[in-house]
Amino acid sequence: MDQIKIEFPKKLDDFGKIQMSRNRWAVGYVKLIRNNNTVILADIYIYDRSTRVFQFLFNFKREMNFRRRGFGSELLAKTIEFCKNHGIEEIKGTAKGDLDMLIPWYKKHGFAIDENNGIYLKLNS
Repeated sequence: MDQIKIEFPKKLDDFGKIQMSRNRWAVGYVKLIRNNNTVILADIYIYDRSTRVFQFLFNFKREMNFRRRGFGSELLAKTIEFCKNHGIEEIKGTAKGDLDMLIPWYKKHGFAIDENNGIYLKLNS
């Protein structure tokens, strides 16, 4: 049975890191920078650690890819909830990477996107 664990910082001062694990394996993290009542989503990362093990004996692939399996969405939703609970009024940042995937993903989670790939989410505290 899968055990998903999300570790939150005890408080959100200037910087915070939210980490997610599954069965004790690190799944991903979110790094946050606080500026008064705004949080900058500095980084959100879900691990892909697919590797071939014992390739010289037989072809055995250990799947450790956590991408495209809903973990990022769950981590982002928990991050939004955490920010609301700490009096944050807005989350913002910049979408970087596979923009064809990220822009619709952020929009699905309620973020507005500007022409420079800036992301913005107003929170109702």
